[in-house]
Amino acid sequence: MSASGMLVTGFGPFPGVGWNPSGWLVQTLARTHARPLTGAVLPVSWQSAWAALEPLLEAARPRQVILFGVSQEATGFCLEKRAYNARGPHADVDGASPKDHRLLPSPVETLNATLPLEPIASTVAAADIPVALSEDPGRYLCNALFFHTLHWAHGTSTRVGFVHIPHIAESGPLTRAQALRGARLIVETAARAEQTAPVTA
Repeated sequence: MSASGMLVTGFGPFPGVGWNPSGWLVQTLARTHARPLTGAVLPVSWQSAWAALEPLLEAARPRQVILFGVSQEATGFCLEKRAYNARGPHADVDGASPKDHRLLPSPVETLNATLPLEPIASTVAAADIPVALSEDPGRYLCNALFFHTLHWAHGTSTRVGFVHIPHIAESGPLTRAQALRGARLIVETAARAEQTAPVTA
């Protein structure tokens, strides 16, 4: 099956975060974006997150996958440059903590994002929305889903990226309007890049 379309995901609540803005952002994008895209909100669960995402990837075979998550350290859109084959002893929404600190029994330590991060960052910055490139997505479910998805997409034409956002508040650092506009710019820039420079396996 050839790849087509875009899959955009966010997360649900987890300990310390009763409302996850990444889930709201993805649901709003899927409902209102001009071009059709598939949106999904995933559980912040070591056992269930990848189990929920993998079937979506296999069924849709999307051209682009953009994963969104929330970070308390973010002050704007953080475009993650790479994912790590590692996870920390952090409890998930089920109260479970991983015992194995490697995600996969692979010698690969890191995998790089395959979305066009520089053009995306330039486009978002030009709209006066805070954005930065990030070297480290942490070792929680955000990193885990990013690594799993990059590993799944290896050797295919699917481009993958992860974007952290801060908590959304009208006093900043991102308002809802800015978050939605920035996310739309990210989606549109990724789609344009795919049309002008398609990935080959």
